[in-house]
Amino acid sequence: MPVRIFTSYGTRSDTTMTRMTKILPIILWIAVVSCERKEAILEIQQPGTEVFWLKCPLGQRWSGKGCTGEAVEEDWNRANVACPEGYRLPRLSEMQEILGGCEEKVIVGRGGRCSKCNESDVCKKMFGEREMSYWSGDANMEYGGKGAWYASFYWGLITDDLRTNKRRIRCVRNGLRP
Repeated sequence: MPVRIFTSYGTRSDTTMTRMTKILPIILWIAVVSCERKEAILEIQQPGTEVFWLKCPLGQRWSGKGCTGEAVEEDWNRANVACPEGYRLPRLSEMQEILGGCEEKVIVGRGGRCSKCNESDVCKKMFGEREMSYWSGDANMEYGGKGAWYASFYWGLITDDLRTNKRRIRCVRNGLRP
């Protein structure tokens, strides 16, 4: 969001006032740009929705060029309580929308193929091309009621797995930015 700051130098002859009016716009610009950059690197809005995703998987930090550090891998039960306050695991439908190009059987609630992240304009724009597998917040009744859904952004695959297996975690929240 471009920010324009208009100043008036007035007619005061006081040199301190003149210096302040010249410096103040620069200080304000630095503060506004810093705040915008901080917000922009922490989360990204899923296009066409009010869903905001953390920019990096849990455990990683944004360096300004990419996510760095070691991503956290947890079983499904721990993943469901691992996101920061106000965030949750993404729904399977939110993952399908990001990947796009999903087979009909995926859309009706069975596993299958979608576009790979590097083939999906939305996914590639939001996260880049080197994506992994992440738990969904949705359980399923496979494996005797011990299954849960996950999405492999790398392979474009939506499928289920035992809840005891470990996967990476992406966190989302609903709502407009504060």
